Amino acid sequence: MKKWLALIKTSLKVYFGFSLWRYNYQNDKKKLLQPLGIALAMIAGFAPIIYASIKLITAFYDMGAAIGQPEFILMLAVLGSLLITLVFGLISLLSGFYFSNDLSILVPLPLTPVQVLTSKFVQVLATEYLSIMFFFWPTVIVYGVKAQPSLLYWLASLAVFLLLPVIPLLIAGILVIPLMRFRRASSDSERWSAVLSIIILVIVLAGQFAFQRMAMQHATDGSLEQALFQTSLGLSKNISGYFPPSLWAMLALHKAGTLAGCGYFLLFALLAAVLGALMFMLAKKFFYRGLLSGNEKRASKRAIDEEQLTRAAGKHRSAMAAMFVREWKYFWRNSMWVFN
Repeated sequence: MKKWLALIKTSLKVYFGFSLWRYNYQNDKKKLLQPLGIALAMIAGFAPIIYASIKLITAFYDMGAAIGQPEFILMLAVLGSLLITLVFGLISLLSGFYFSNDLSILVPLPLTPVQVLTSKFVQVLATEYLSIMFFFWPTVIVYGVKAQPSLLYWLASLAVFLLLPVIPLLIAGILVIPLMRFRRASSDSERWSAVLSIIILVIVLAGQFAFQRMAMQHATDGSLEQALFQTSLGLSKNISGYFPPSLWAMLALHKAGTLAGCGYFLLFALLAAVLGALMFMLAKKFFYRGLLSGNEKRASKRAIDEEQLTRAAGKHRSAMAAMFVREWKYFWRNSMWVFN
């Protein structure tokens, strides 16, 4: 366990540059002014956006309160955070698990695949906290100020925030680890990023189509208004219908301080534990296989006869045509360009 914690601690220090900050603090404090200036510039740049977001969230709260469903903004915060983590987490886990520069150092060490993968997972998880905090906490604060819940609401908010990005990251890991078992080259990160981006696009489009179809079905039988506005938690239940754990996280906030709220949080935590066990089981079986298979070099088995070589080398093109053909080939070699 000590080895595990030391690995995670070292990984976070290297990734976020904590050791460099400590060195600069002890030896050259002037260099600390640069990241401080960048942080102040980012705060100044994002302040108008955050202010506009708070105004929008407040308007959504007022709309929800008018129909007796003010908790709807918590549902938006939870779903938005889950979606952001899933989209960016897939690419981040792919890069962290299989294309990090320090993997060549970690793999020969006396560490298990689960230990190496856990350190990378925690590293990505830390970055996802930074990604969702500006989306999650303004909504939580607006609801807390307007609804005046108990002190336990703020404690539940912290607990849900710490657990919220874990589930989509575990789902992303369960998708990435078996998929990367089939990689063939160590330099194909862009190709796999494009593959995962296409998977994300298909999932988003399928979810949008399913939601629109559900809305049309409710509209045809006249039950849409009743389902959304005349039932308790109608908006939240309909939005979370395709991923019920998001409703558990929202109810853990909305019913904080009650036995029901504690139960919903435990359900959310139990799902995270099950997904974590599944990801670690896959890691034991596939992680090193996929990682090491990417370092294998395979020669092309396609034979080129003399006629094909003469035909390819004997072509005469204008300068414009030659440049176009070259750039066209470069375009198709860069998978992310093709995807975009």
